[in-house]
Amino acid sequence: MGVFNSWDDLEAAFESYQSDTFQMYKLRTSNSIKDRNRSRSKQATKRGSEPALWDESLGYYTKTWNCTH
Repeated sequence: MGVFNSWDDLEAAFESYQSDTFQMYKLRTSNSIKDRNRSRSKQATKRGSEPALWDESLGYYTKTWNCTH
């Protein structure tokens, strides 16, 4: 399993993988950290607790790719 410092690093490695293996993937969905933090804040408010928020400068916390073949 690889670890990457940014989405750009992961996507560059993933593009290389696709080229090397002749497999093409398309980004299907992505979930922003901003949306996650908003949802976590609402849940924490209902519970009366403090939310564990993530750094929004990262942009996304999940991305899902589908193989196109």
